[in-house]
Amino acid sequence: MNTRLDPRKLSDIKLGMIVEIEDSRTGKLVQGKITFIVSQSDHPEGIFVKLDNQYKGHIKKIIKTTIESSPESQTEEIELLPESFNLEYKKSFKFHGTDKSKEWIPGFSVFKGICGLANAEGGRIVIGIKDEKNKPLEIVGLKNDFEVIGKITVKNEYPYSADQDGMELRLIAEFDHYFPRQELVKNLVKIRFSGKKAERMMCIIDVERSTDAVVMYDSHAPENKRGPNFFVRVNNQTIPYRPELFCRYWAKHILGMLGQDNTILP
Repeated sequence: MNTRLDPRKLSDIKLGMIVEIEDSRTGKLVQGKITFIVSQSDHPEGIFVKLDNQYKGHIKKIIKTTIESSPESQTEEIELLPESFNLEYKKSFKFHGTDKSKEWIPGFSVFKGICGLANAEGGRIVIGIKDEKNKPLEIVGLKNDFEVIGKITVKNEYPYSADQDGMELRLIAEFDHYFPRQELVKNLVKIRFSGKKAERMMCIIDVERSTDAVVMYDSHAPENKRGPNFFVRVNNQTIPYRPELFCRYWAKHILGMLGQDNTILP
């Protein structure tokens, strides 16, 4: 059981969790995945939920958490949810390189995701998860990323450490490359790591919704991707927008954030 989460506290319970409940009809203990949360506030007997096997009852034990509420050290307890409008997976990070080496692709993809989430409703990027079509999600860890980051230096003076500290420093440094005209974008992001061993560790990047349009550049990318780039997270994809379409989207987005009617806009 994950002792950091309380089955009686509503804010600790998420859809997709694997839990043990006391069935409301028989009183027996049943395990399953949460598909619906019935309780609307904390409950001393445990939050009342419905499971994927149709059983209903108060939660007595949390078996597996979701990636949305993951502990910092127990990746084996995480139930990986499908990608959504506020959740995106990346296999690796790496750093920007040259078009010839193709090393720009992983880094570009991570910061593209950050840009898209910031321009939408915010959300989370998890690095260290392999997400292949028609295959189950798989934790592949950050060992390869750590090895790559440990081989590069800071301003050609000293190397990054080949661990989570080095990766966090490199991620932060890359903001100046991808958002050279928007220094405050890095303030929208919180970086943390989950897991003890590099082979099972994940980098979790939480991105806040931005009140300013976030525009991305990349001087190392092919010419058509160097920028300005406008990305928005839509459903479970990060979509590129042409400048004129993005301006129209952003006007509606800001009005929606202010609680004003945006239906009159084209």
